Amino acid sequence: MEKRYYLPALRGRFGDWAYYSALMPLNKIAERIDYAKNIPGEGNQLSKLIQRELKQGRAMEIASYICENDDRFFNSLVIAVYGGKPQWHPFDVKPVAPSIIDIDDLDSTARDSIGYLSLTNEEKLFALDGQHRLAGIKEALAKNPELGKEELSIIFVAHETTEVGLRRTRKLFTTLNKQAKPVNKSEIIALDESDAVAIVTRRLVEYHEYFNDGQIDILATKANLPHGDIKHFTTIINLYDMLDTVLLYAVKRFSSKKATAYRSNRPDESELEELIETAASFFEICAKLFPELGSFFKAHKSDRHKILSEVRSATSGHILFRPIGLLMFCQIFDALMKMKKNTLNDSIEILSLLPTNLNEAPYKGTLWDPKSQTIDNKKMAICRDILLYMLDYQDKNAEKIRIKYAKALGEDEANVQLPKKLRTPTK
Repeated sequence: MEKRYYLPALRGRFGDWAYYSALMPLNKIAERIDYAKNIPGEGNQLSKLIQRELKQGRAMEIASYICENDDRFFNSLVIAVYGGKPQWHPFDVKPVAPSIIDIDDLDSTARDSIGYLSLTNEEKLFALDGQHRLAGIKEALAKNPELGKEELSIIFVAHETTEVGLRRTRKLFTTLNKQAKPVNKSEIIALDESDAVAIVTRRLVEYHEYFNDGQIDILATKANLPHGDIKHFTTIINLYDMLDTVLLYAVKRFSSKKATAYRSNRPDESELEELIETAASFFEICAKLFPELGSFFKAHKSDRHKILSEVRSATSGHILFRPIGLLMFCQIFDALMKMKKNTLNDSIEILSLLPTNLNEAPYKGTLWDPKSQTIDNKKMAICRDILLYMLDYQDKNAEKIRIKYAKALGEDEANVQLPKKLRTPTK
């Protein structure tokens, strides 16, 4: 007979969630409950990333609080359960004489809501809400094992590894964390089921050949790549920001929805599919019209670092292999779509006329500092305006742009001219 351990618990229902509110000793919490990134599964695809990265400093702060405060107290951890054979054992409620409670007045739901939840060692338990508290508990018990006898309230919810189950769990995670400490951008991208841009980003990272084999840094917490990265094309945050810009023109065609509503109101599946197809087409056309992108996206995984070493060198490089350059080109794409109502293909063809070497104008001295060999994000706006001028889309602001260009270069206005235009005006 399999060995079980029993937790005193209440069984309840809220919305369409059945849950069990149980008391669990801290030593069992530390032993049995894990972080989602350590749960065995089908790889580390982004849609299965349902755990925010732990901040070690925060865990140590919580551990100190537990160890040093007699009046310590936590609210409940919310724990997802899958696998194993959890069982519910309701009490057989009977009247005890003398009693002020008439058992006959209790309905069947109330009678069955008190009991024990039993678990084996086969269940997988991971924190949906309270991952930093969990880390703090583990640290505290490492310092003082005697604390393991204390009990904490745990709310267990069932997790299923189907697509529907994953979606429910992700939604619950973001809901719980949005009501408490705001989730950071990478977590929203990984988890949010209402943000269409996040959904499209996940789909690309999971299923598109350009992105589903490690090309994207999915654990990044910032848009920029670490200095010297020759493994990733860009970060998940930068990809999200790019798509947020690129997809605006497509979203505006959807019924009467406002363009910004797609970040908070999940479109229907047909609209989502159109957004996904638009995003995929954008990158596929870019790969055809920018040879270096095409080479990278089609390269074998073992050869990508060679390409990145060349296009992301310390002394120069290709503008589209820098996160800021990718975002800037997407913003220019959006401007082209708005100003001339070009098709997606036409706008990317126009983009492909632009210079891409960081040591060329207008990047050199603005976005790219050749002396320090670093990117200056603060000068993206002037660089973008110059590029639009070069494409003949900023004539009325040409003098203002020239003056700003001179200031960015640190030169006298009289000695600075804007780069030559690259195309004739569109009639």
